[in-house]
Amino acid sequence: MKTETLTLLHSQNSDLSQEEYAFNQQLFNTIVETGRIGYFIRKHDHDTIEFSKIAKEIFGLELFESSAYKNGFRSLITLLRHLIHPDDLRKAIKVMQEANQRREGYELDCRIILPNSLIRHIKLITHLSFTTENHLYRTIGTIYDTSELKEEQLRHEELAFLVENAVNEIYIVDTKRLTYLYANAKALDILGYTQEELFKMDVYAINPELTAEHVAEMKNVVDQDKVVTNESVHQSKDGSQYPTRSQIYHTHYFGRDVYVIFSTDITQEKHQKMNELTLKKTLENVLDYSGTLFLLSSGTEIVHANKAVLHFLGLNTVEELKERYHCMMDIFEEEEGYFSAKKINTDCQGCECIATLAKGDILGVIKHTPSGQKRVMKLNLNQLPNDNYIISMTDVTEIEEEAKRFQYQANHDKLTGAYNRSYLDFIYQKYLDDFRENGSVCSFILLDIDDFKQINDNYGHLTGDHVLILLSNVINRRIRHDDVFVRWGGEEFLVLLPHTSKVNAMTTAEILRKEISKIDIGIDCCITSSFGVTECQDNDTKETLFERLDSALYEAKNSGKNCVKTL
Repeated sequence: MKTETLTLLHSQNSDLSQEEYAFNQQLFNTIVETGRIGYFIRKHDHDTIEFSKIAKEIFGLELFESSAYKNGFRSLITLLRHLIHPDDLRKAIKVMQEANQRREGYELDCRIILPNSLIRHIKLITHLSFTTENHLYRTIGTIYDTSELKEEQLRHEELAFLVENAVNEIYIVDTKRLTYLYANAKALDILGYTQEELFKMDVYAINPELTAEHVAEMKNVVDQDKVVTNESVHQSKDGSQYPTRSQIYHTHYFGRDVYVIFSTDITQEKHQKMNELTLKKTLENVLDYSGTLFLLSSGTEIVHANKAVLHFLGLNTVEELKERYHCMMDIFEEEEGYFSAKKINTDCQGCECIATLAKGDILGVIKHTPSGQKRVMKLNLNQLPNDNYIISMTDVTEIEEEAKRFQYQANHDKLTGAYNRSYLDFIYQKYLDDFRENGSVCSFILLDIDDFKQINDNYGHLTGDHVLILLSNVINRRIRHDDVFVRWGGEEFLVLLPHTSKVNAMTTAEILRKEISKIDIGIDCCITSSFGVTECQDNDTKETLFERLDSALYEAKNSGKNCVKTL
């Protein structure tokens, strides 16, 4: 790999001196190692991929069987199909396929799942090199592990949520100098300072009773990622003082280590111990004014639900909600493709469910009790202090249905409901890769309605459309669930049969031929179809396979029609 890299760098400027060349190579290696940049080189003339050490680490290639990549994966798409997170796969394949059609490199941000179930966020950038005859001979790619950046963004989002929804004073303090980096409007209003004035001060300025020893003790606990509760006295700009109770924890803020402090004026409750219930009640009152559905839980046990949740579920009190549902996960219906506690953990211990929800962009289904309708909800989970969680739910049923409608329309023929050629282009590569990698047989049937033009000419196009619909219905009833039925164009249709030999495909085609001849189209006329059948072969391309399929169909037409031929 190192030799390949040197050759690559040198080829970019053949006039480099040996000294300049060595310097450039050293610079390149330093950048790669320091920046943790992985790279690969895809040699199209040798049909292999070579990975750098860091690329192998990012992709987790050491976790694969060595035979899976010792000679290089046959295509980068094949490798990524093994790794890309299912929620990102379709978008990723589209980006790669569109770039391939344009004969250009591409940039891809996605998640990958390693064989040990570890999830990573990566950025992949590729560049294509062509010969003077415009033949693609090399693809160069760089891979960055952006997981830490994504985690950092998530922490910022969680912090922003807490700041926006808190009714207390909030401060952000630099961990080393103990100076203020931020204070919310509530804090500034009580203290009487501006942000600029507060930025010039440290924590001792508004906490006159604090000692260096006490601060050191709290820092020692907080720096172990534990929350500290501290009672102190705050002093305003005008000299007045008021007692406070603060909760302090350690996090990151724009790349800096900070302490986040939630402070509450406890003047009216100085002699009362503020407990967790008081904090939760404050939050409950805020949530009840929101139309969004909110649940507050301790672990998975429901602690509070706002009025919007109770109304949605047709309940009157939180007590009724707790009686009906063991934990907050139980309100979600078990629906294919959506979040459900039973799919993750049949015992519903909570930990795995919460981990799933915390990933974001999760959809679940809840039954709207007053109407009996099931509604699709976008779920968002945020962790609050003291191991509490708040889950917000937004009704996206109409958006989800619209997305499914668009997806269906994009993949299906409007008249017959069969898949269209665009979908075939997408699914064909999947089965071709399976054939090449696993030796899984795959066959194709191409059929054409005999003398269809005469039907249109003699009975009109509405009758012709009716025939196409009837034929499609018959074929859909007779093929398997995994078979792919496509309207190829006009009166031509194609059936892709995975895991099917040519002999079995011939049998299927013969069954379809007989069934089609039995179709009653409502007029004094019957329809027949001619069939061409072929099986995917070694070294097949899409062009060679369909040329063979067309030839088989042509032979069926020339043999008197209403028959099945194979090549």
